[in-house]
Amino acid sequence: MGEVGFRVLRPGTRAPDVLYVRRQMSAQGIPLRFIAIVGSGPAGFFAAEALLKDPTVEVHLFERLTAPFGLVRYGVAPDHQKIKAVSKGFERTASDSRLRFFGNVTIGKDIQVHELAELYDQVLYAHGCEASRELGVEGESLAGVHSALSFVSWYNGHPDYVALPVNLDVTDVVIVGAGDVSLDVCRLLCSTHEELAATDMPGFVLDEFKKKRVARIHILIRRGPAEASFALKELRALLDRPGIQVRCDLEVLRQALGEELSEGPNGQRAKLEHLYDCCQQEVANVSTELRFHFLKSPVEFVAEPESHNANAATPSPRVARVRVEDNRLVESQGRINAIGTGTFSETDAQLCLLAVGYRGVQLPGLPLDSKSGLILNVEGRVLAAAGQVLPRHYVVGWIKRGPQGVIGTNKGDSRATVELMLQDLHSLPARPEPMTEQLLRSRHVSFISYSDWERLDKVEMERGKQLGKPREKVLSAAAALEVLALS
Repeated sequence: MGEVGFRVLRPGTRAPDVLYVRRQMSAQGIPLRFIAIVGSGPAGFFAAEALLKDPTVEVHLFERLTAPFGLVRYGVAPDHQKIKAVSKGFERTASDSRLRFFGNVTIGKDIQVHELAELYDQVLYAHGCEASRELGVEGESLAGVHSALSFVSWYNGHPDYVALPVNLDVTDVVIVGAGDVSLDVCRLLCSTHEELAATDMPGFVLDEFKKKRVARIHILIRRGPAEASFALKELRALLDRPGIQVRCDLEVLRQALGEELSEGPNGQRAKLEHLYDCCQQEVANVSTELRFHFLKSPVEFVAEPESHNANAATPSPRVARVRVEDNRLVESQGRINAIGTGTFSETDAQLCLLAVGYRGVQLPGLPLDSKSGLILNVEGRVLAAAGQVLPRHYVVGWIKRGPQGVIGTNKGDSRATVELMLQDLHSLPARPEPMTEQLLRSRHVSFISYSDWERLDKVEMERGKQLGKPREKVLSAAAALEVLALS
């Protein structure tokens, strides 16, 4: 391709002059390539960072919400502010003059999938898994039964979930699932209002947490202790809190510890030993009893009697109990499966949170596998419904590999997909510069630029400072546009 002076800076400047770069490229007959990324979470930003290492590339980053950073903003627990600091790296990427941010733009509504393909040399989908998997058991739609995704999004102020009817004025909670999300949710429910008031948890959520009187939390885990997927770090952050009385069937733990458990990346033996030690300790001044139920699956969410709900503001029947079936483990083809035994019991619960996984949402015009909930792909290259590679379409992050790993996992994953993209890119015929801004304006779409977001970010932090917290989030697109005077 030849060496081009793209990164030469004008005296006194800190970023390449775009016009200078384009003149140099034009003089050498090298076209600028335009790539669209759908989704501005960690996967999208890591991919943008990798793509911009190629001086011929300009990236347009699309986000349906008014704020960037995806799960960093709306998925990481409010009391984990150090993890949220990863967004500082994304801000550096966004400062590159060859990246444009289009917030408040919904693909499939404001711009169609086929239009992106017409406008851009390549399109990379990094929009994650935005829906919850369902258990498929009776009573799952009762009031008081929520997916962990919706509950986490609610307490993080996600615009789609601010109206979620959460009631924390309850004594008994059931959480279904053995991953880090279930422990995150549990830890938040064990936190004091004073602790949470110093985080970026929105004010309306803090008001609900003031009403919290949770006395017992039951974590239902369908398989055994040796198969639990939560991390030791997350387990310690929960169990080592003051006032937490931990309970579990000690015989089940002893049996698991008697097996040959490797430490592995998850520290499996260390996790069970710590859980066992905590279960044997009697805690003074108990605020919350936390009980781990291994080898248990919910089979029905049972509503409270109608007479108990007669004077409620909403006529919707509420959950009162969970019917649970005991399981046994069966190994088949190298996998450990939990099989019901036909033995049942019931547990009181006025709030149930289901941390049983995530799946992707269908974008009109883009293939989604109904079974996995992912976009079918080969190492990041999208496959059409018939199974052949769909040229110039790529995926990265959860929508590519499923909801697994931590934020940093997306970095290597993004680089792998970008490497394939760049292999393909320079064999493609060049396209004209996309007139995306003009198209959105012609359709009266109130899009938000990155400089708009920086103004909004400043407003949030100023409001938060007045309340003694990191930020107070703007909770809707309408409110954001009003703040920015763009509506």
